[in-house]
Amino acid sequence: FMHIKEAITNSLNMSLGLLKTYLSDLSDQDIMKRPADSANHIAWQLGHIIASEQQLFSSVFPESYRALPEGFVAKHSKDTCVSDNATDFYSVKTYLELMEQVRSDTIKVLSEIPDAKLDDLSPERLRRIAPKIGDMFLFASAHYLMHSGQIAVLRRALGKPIMV
Repeated sequence: FMHIKEAITNSLNMSLGLLKTYLSDLSDQDIMKRPADSANHIAWQLGHIIASEQQLFSSVFPESYRALPEGFVAKHSKDTCVSDNATDFYSVKTYLELMEQVRSDTIKVLSEIPDAKLDDLSPERLRRIAPKIGDMFLFASAHYLMHSGQIAVLRRALGKPIMV
């Protein structure tokens, strides 16, 4: 039987793989486009999921994550989502590297915690979306998938090939 940590790790890897596939032929200019008028552009969304994952788990495992670039979290805050200035954001390559870094840290945390810790309650502020520590890992995977849908829409608007 598949162990729960193996299943969660597979989910984390699959969601990252899908996102990487969707980004594989997008340019730095492409990710500054918004999939809809009222949507955040892809560059902001990528920074948001990277920063969110690190912040989510750092609240429980504070020593487990490598630092993001100076000012990264601030550049992807709710206040900056309206900016269309490309110099405020990063390249596709940098976002991919940081996604790999943070996801690798998340998988390492998952592999090292005792199985019983997955049933512990998450911090109270997170319980609406992830009642238990195990749910936090599943949410991290789902969060990438939620934003992948917006990238798929942008890909269509840009005339890019269907990837999945």
